[in-house]
Amino acid sequence: MVRFVLAAVSMAGQLIGLEVGLSTPALFNPAFEGQSTVLQTLADMATLLIFLSTDAHHLLLSGLAHSFQTVPLLGRDFGGSSVEAMVRLSAELCQVALRLSAPLLAAQFLTKVFLTLLARAAPQMNVFMVGFPLQIGGGLLMLALMLPMFAAVLDQIFGDLDIQIVGLLSLLKP
Repeated sequence: MVRFVLAAVSMAGQLIGLEVGLSTPALFNPAFEGQSTVLQTLADMATLLIFLSTDAHHLLLSGLAHSFQTVPLLGRDFGGSSVEAMVRLSAELCQVALRLSAPLLAAQFLTKVFLTLLARAAPQMNVFMVGFPLQIGGGLLMLALMLPMFAAVLDQIFGDLDIQIVGLLSLLKP
């Protein structure tokens, strides 16, 4: 469950980095064993800090202990309803990623519309030279304004984590 949340935030960071224009520089991310953008790494680190600050790691440990009580070791194969629940959770991953990145995506869309109108109004102006710094600066400003909302959404998701863990474990009962 926690891995799904981290993957959703990583996907949101990747979408944000792609829209802002900072997807070219990549760093090695050991959590996902591959390359990730700068904003994706920033989103991952912020999520881990929120995860620890909301005491969600205690929910993770209690869920792990509860899993051994509910489903004994080697006591159940995955199948049927548990696979269906995992597919449903992975579909919610995209929804969470879009919820986290939607304000910035909307702001970047409006910036591109503005630049398009500017290109039509002043065809002799080099909009690309003006647009690229405007997109990066506006994206970083919007990202700074989004951080409280980002924390609130993750706090809500981590608050519902125990309910989702118990629900998933109930599907695995023999």
